[in-house]
Amino acid sequence: DNMDNLRIGAVGFNDILFPQRLKAVMPPVNMLFWRGTFCVRNRICGVTGKRMISSAEIALISRAAQITARQRIGIADGMALGTDAVFLQSYLRAGGEGAIGVLPCGCNVVYPPDNAFLFDRILYCGGMLISEYFIGSFPERYKFVMRDRIIAGLSDVLLALGMENDSGTKITADFALD
Repeated sequence: DNMDNLRIGAVGFNDILFPQRLKAVMPPVNMLFWRGTFCVRNRICGVTGKRMISSAEIALISRAAQITARQRIGIADGMALGTDAVFLQSYLRAGGEGAIGVLPCGCNVVYPPDNAFLFDRILYCGGMLISEYFIGSFPERYKFVMRDRIIAGLSDVLLALGMENDSGTKITADFALD
């Protein structure tokens, strides 16, 4: 498989399409690979949270996603199980546009596999999947932290649910505060 066959594009740091707000992220993002419709909205809500969520939290997350979609605010989502998946699915069901799935692997790697339907749904709804990793790159522990800084860098606001010490949610929130 190559990038053309997979319909994956690339945009470099100095390219006019490179998201301006990512230029301040440290360490720098030098290249973004993308799949879908390249679109970075003016207003973006980052989404991060814990994997294990209660039914009450699911209801709260779903409501927040519906409001975000109705306000025509884009989202940057880590595509993880739990909070990320519930928010993304509710956002897209509510007609949300401009969803950005930020991946800790290549744009042709579906991770986590349980969320494969969300990958297809983002693309079907006019959103995009982005990554700083080449096609065929698989997730590794450090790549999740690097993904989190991109979510924070793209976002005007961050919805963070369930911050525990050393969690991805806390790491993303720390990047957002920087």
